[in-house]
This record gives sequence, structure tokens and C-alpha cells, in this order.
Amino acid sequence: MIKKKGEDLTLDAVTSARRAWKKAEADFHAAIVRAFEAKPVHGRKAEIAGAAGFSDSRVRQILNDAAKADRDKGQAA
Repeated sequence: MIKKKGEDLTLDAVTSARRAWKKAEADFHAAIVRAFEAKPVHGRKAEIAGAAGFSDSRVRQILNDAAKADRDKGQAA
């Protein structure tokens, strides 16, 4: 049974925390992209990965996803 907002405050808290986490994750990924765009030199992905606590491949994936989103946005316009 699906509860409506306000019926179960603990579920409302979980939903609210999830939304906040997703927003923070998006902001974090945007910061990674900005850091790379500010100084796109050899070894920069490794520096960003170290600062973010991610692997190089995860940083590469975030940058590739951002580039794909930009391309898709450009094609839609």
C-alpha cells in the first residue's frame, strides 16, 4: 500500500534525504567537470580522482556522461 505524503513521517524523511542526496551528487559531478574544464592537461583526471575519492575510470565516466549530455542538448536545440 502506497502511503501519501504526511501519513508516515519516517518515509517522508527518507524521500527528502534521497532528493537531497541526488542534488548533492549532481553538484559534485558538476564540480568534477568544472575542475577538468578549468585545466584539461595530462594527469588531471588522476588528480581529480584522488581529490574526489573515485577511481580514474569513474571520473572518466562522469566526464563522458557530461560530454554526452552536452551533445544531446546541442542536438535538441
